[in-house]
Amino acid sequence: MSILTNIFLILCMVPDPAMRIGAMLYDKGFYDEAITEYKRYIFFHPDGDLTSDAYYRIALAYRDKQNWQGSIEAFRMAMQTAHTDSLRHRAELALAVTYIASENYSAAEIVLLKLEMSMPPKHVKERAAFLRALATMYAKKWEHAQKAFEAYFLHHPDPGMQAKVDSLLHETKNFHYVSADSARQLSAIIPGLGQMYAGDWGNGLNALLLDGSMIGWMWYKVTHSYFGDAWTIYYFLFRRYYAGNMYNAQRIAEEHNDALDRKQTERILQLFLEE
Repeated sequence: MSILTNIFLILCMVPDPAMRIGAMLYDKGFYDEAITEYKRYIFFHPDGDLTSDAYYRIALAYRDKQNWQGSIEAFRMAMQTAHTDSLRHRAELALAVTYIASENYSAAEIVLLKLEMSMPPKHVKERAAFLRALATMYAKKWEHAQKAFEAYFLHHPDPGMQAKVDSLLHETKNFHYVSADSARQLSAIIPGLGQMYAGDWGNGLNALLLDGSMIGWMWYKVTHSYFGDAWTIYYFLFRRYYAGNMYNAQRIAEEHNDALDRKQTERILQLFLEE
C-alpha cells in the first residue's frame, strides 16, 4: 500500500486529520512535528471539542523532551479549555507528575491539594493523595507524607499495607542526619575531619594526609627561609585543596542525608510495586 493511500485512509478515519497525524508522529517519537500538528488543530479550532486534548498531548510531547516549562504551560491550557471535569482532572494530575519529574515538589503538592479539595471523584482523590505522598517523600517532608498516605488509605482501604507504610515512615524519625554546615566547619579546623564526621573515613584520611603533607611542605620551606616557595605552594596548591576539602565535607554530608531519604522512599514505593 502506497504512502499516499495510507495518508488518505488516515484522513478518512478521523474528523480532523491534524490530531490523527499528530498522534502518529508522537508514537514515532517525532515530538516537535507532533506538537506542530496539534497546534495546527488549535489554530483552526480554538474552541473545538478536542482543543483540551490537543493541549494535553502537546504537554506530553514537551514532557518527553524534558521541556518542563513548555509542558507545564500546555497542561495549564488543557485545564482551562477542558469541557468536562474528567479532562480537567486528567490534566491536573499530569501537571503534578510533571512538577515531580522536574523536582518542583512544592508546586506539585499545591496542585494536588487544590485538586483534592475540589471534591473530585473518589478515584481522582486516591490518585492525587498518592502523588502528593510521592512528592512530599522526594521533598523529604516526612510528616506531610504521613498525612498524604492517610488520605490515600482513606480512599483505598488496605490495613495491612497501611501498617507497613506507617512502620517505614516511623523509622524516619530515628534517622541519623549529619549537619552539612558542621562537616564543613570541622574540615576547616582539621582537614578531613568533616568527612569522617559524615561517615566517609576514606576521603577524610585522604584529605588529612594530602593537606597535612602540604602544610608540612610549606613549614619546611619557611623554616629554611624559602619564603617564595612557601607562598607559591600556599597560593597555587594548598588554597585549592583546602577549599576543596571543605566543599567535599559538605557534599558528603548532604549525600549521606539524601541517601537515607532516598532509600526509605524506594522501600515504601517497593511495597506498592510488590502488591
